[in-house]
Amino acid sequence: MVGKTPVTKTAIASHLGISRTAVSLVLNNAENSTVSEETKEKILRAANELGYKNGRVIKKICYVLCDREITDPRYMLSLQNIERYAGSSGYNIIFLSIKPTTEGIAKLQSLLQNDEVEGYILNGNITDNVMHVIQNSKAPFVLYGFVAREGLDIILVDIERVFYEATKYVIGYGHRKIALLTGLLSLTVHQSTYRGYAKALEENGIVIDKSLIQVSNDEDGYELVSRMRILGIDYTALVCANSIIQFRALQCLKDNGICVPGRISLIGGNISEFTKLSNPKLTAFYCDETGIAQRAIQKLLGRINGTDTACAESDDLKFSEGNTVSYCG
Repeated sequence: MVGKTPVTKTAIASHLGISRTAVSLVLNNAENSTVSEETKEKILRAANELGYKNGRVIKKICYVLCDREITDPRYMLSLQNIERYAGSSGYNIIFLSIKPTTEGIAKLQSLLQNDEVEGYILNGNITDNVMHVIQNSKAPFVLYGFVAREGLDIILVDIERVFYEATKYVIGYGHRKIALLTGLLSLTVHQSTYRGYAKALEENGIVIDKSLIQVSNDEDGYELVSRMRILGIDYTALVCANSIIQFRALQCLKDNGICVPGRISLIGGNISEFTKLSNPKLTAFYCDETGIAQRAIQKLLGRINGTDTACAESDDLKFSEGNTVSYCG
């Protein structure tokens, strides 16, 4: 013991000039550890000399939601699945919601100093300052969701394929005036959404009409449909970037007496509670969240335990039939 401050694994790693992961593997008696016998002896000797007390601590993983509302059903679904698979591997989940502000970064930095948190899963709008902090901490982490980052592994949803299939689906019902309702195209997720939409149109000989590509910073389907109505933009089907946009678009159409799917068809690119609660039930293509969550936990545990493997995009494409698509009349 140094003074009255408990000795942590991080302190031992700093004392020896080695990684915290190696210290954690040794002191947790991790199976299949690749730490050499010589290094193990050094770690155990330093732990004893510094007065490390290896009390029973419940292992924890932190799910960090960046720059998104905690009530957003898309992220709550991923959290539920992450929690399920973490629990089956003997880990509890800590939830941290932050904004990319000085205060939010300070909250993340404070948690990163907590020796009981083994690793981190980051979701949402992961900004450069958040990445800088997590990378400098040397803590094991996995990026989870839609936004790719050069040089970093991420558990990716194949968004382009989702929206390719969704757009192709409504084309199969005879629609050719197909609008895309999406968020800011500066975000990778919405660029992928557009690529899938555009690819399906081009393959079916449909010229892309830029007026049919409607973007909202707030991802508000009600506002987007209202805008097209005011501008007199003609369409027969809407491809919506997510279930929130799709649900709000449906509400606007219904409020204006427009029959769905009789007059306008709606299809989305993910599911949430809105999908089931909507009347009519929303039609959507999506990637299976349970499979994605399982990959994220397996990837993170590999990093924690020193058995890291390469990431892959999820190919668990699913279809929720719903009742918001019909033949173009």
